[in-house]
Formats: sequence, structure tokens, C-alpha cells
Amino acid sequence: MTMAVPNPTPQTLDVEDDYDQLLVAEQRLKELHIQLREMRATIPNMVRPLITHHDSPVQLYQTFADAATTATREVTAFTQIMHDDQTKAVLDRAATSRKEKPGPIKPWRAAEHPDWLDLTVRDKDRSEIEMDDKSGQKDMVEEGLSGEVEQDVGTLIQTFNERHPDVKVHNSDETKIIKIEVPARIQMSFSIVPNANPRGPPTYNVSTSGTMKLHHAILRSIAARPRPHDLTELLEMLAAYHDIGTRKCDKCNLLLDSIPQFPAVRRRPRAPKPSDGGEQTWQALHERCS
Repeated sequence: MTMAVPNPTPQTLDVEDDYDQLLVAEQRLKELHIQLREMRATIPNMVRPLITHHDSPVQLYQTFADAATTATREVTAFTQIMHDDQTKAVLDRAATSRKEKPGPIKPWRAAEHPDWLDLTVRDKDRSEIEMDDKSGQKDMVEEGLSGEVEQDVGTLIQTFNERHPDVKVHNSDETKIIKIEVPARIQMSFSIVPNANPRGPPTYNVSTSGTMKLHHAILRSIAARPRPHDLTELLEMLAAYHDIGTRKCDKCNLLLDSIPQFPAVRRRPRAPKPSDGGEQTWQALHERCS
């Protein structure tokens, strides 16, 4: 006999609306806003070669061709992030909320929420959510719906530190946010935020305080990693940026592309090279070469 799947309970909805998921959604919207704001200069930058003096028609053509290629790449990158699954989920959730509550949005006022800065209240709510989340994961394991075991973050970080003593990693027990500083020619500081998932192991969202286009390209590469649940793989990927600014692209063998920009993509090769002794390393690639 086939049993009907019950509708999500209010408790489940509370778990899905927890602080970490909202933080992930906010970070994605912020990234969209930054890219959209930068695109205001796309067309002016593309036509600038046409109103600038050049020594020869060949130089004019080459400069304009490079500007057009850069503009195409910027539009393509924004289109990809605008239509990817994570952005679609955030926008669909917002659209559903507006459909269910079509009335005017009430402005948030601190005076109406006197405990908004009380961390003890927030931590209490988060503890209750985590207890419900772990209980749900336990049930799924017993039913055979989950194939992964909850990761021991402390042990993973300790093992990672032993392999990469130059990389600074700080794990906050209160906020659950992992901060990592990678020694590199360019500032590489990241924050890893666990994204609680009531139906399985958490995923991990990454942000950075860097505002260069290079940092945005790095975040796009990180967001496209194939195993978003694997914290060890994520830490290793971030550590692979230690040579950013000095390492050439493994495909075109150039340090800078036509933007110009360093190889911002880090990716595992499909198969280890015999010269690596069977150990997989990380490829460095320009976005256009990946």
C-alpha cells in the first residue's frame, strides 16, 4: 500500500527559514547586486575605444575586439549566476512569499524588536533548530534516505591544519562560521557559513571581504564546485589559492587573460598525472579557459 507523503509541518518550515539559510540568500543577492552595478560600465567601456585616438586601424580593431570580448564575458557571467539553481531558489522563495502575503511589506524597526541584538535569544533559537535538524537527519539515516554521516568539523580542521600549517583557520563555536586566511600575493580571506539542511548533511556557502572582480570570479568558481556538502574538499580548494597572482593558467599557460585577470578557477583534474604519484592536485584556469 502506498502511503501519502505528509505536507511540511510548521516546525519543518521553521527549520528551513533558519538564520543560516537567510544568510546564504542574502549573500547571493548581494553578489547579484554587485555584478549588476558593475555592469553599468559595460557598454561605456566597450565603446570607449571608438572615441579614443589610436596609432593605427589595427590597434583600434584589437582594442575594440578585446573590449567587446570582455563585455560579452561580463554579461555571460551575470546571466549564468542569475539563472543558476541557487539564485532561482532564492527568487522563487521570495515570489512565493509575496504571493502568500500580497500586502505591503512592513518596515523592520529596531524599536519593535528590543531583543534583536540579544545573542542569547538567537543562540537559544538556533540550538532548538539544530536539535530538530539532527533528529531529522537521524530519522533519515535509519530510513536509508541519507548516505552521508555528519562531519566532525573540529577534527576536519585539525587534520587540515596539519597538512597546511601556513593557512590560518578559525572555527567559532558560537556562530558556526569558519574563517580562513590563505597566504597569497593577493588578500585571500574567506568565511564559510554552514547551510543547515533538514533533509541531509549541510552545505557550505563561502563569502569574502574582497571587492575586486578577481574575488567575485573566485566565488563563482567555489559556488560551482561539484560537492557542496564536502567541507574537507572546500578547505583544500581554498588552500589551493595560495599561488594566486603567480601561477599561470594550466590551459593557455598565461598569467593574465585579456581582461586582464589571474586564473581564478581551481578544479580537480579528472585523473591524476603519473608524475604526481597518484595524488590529485588542483588545476589553475582562467574563467574563459575552464
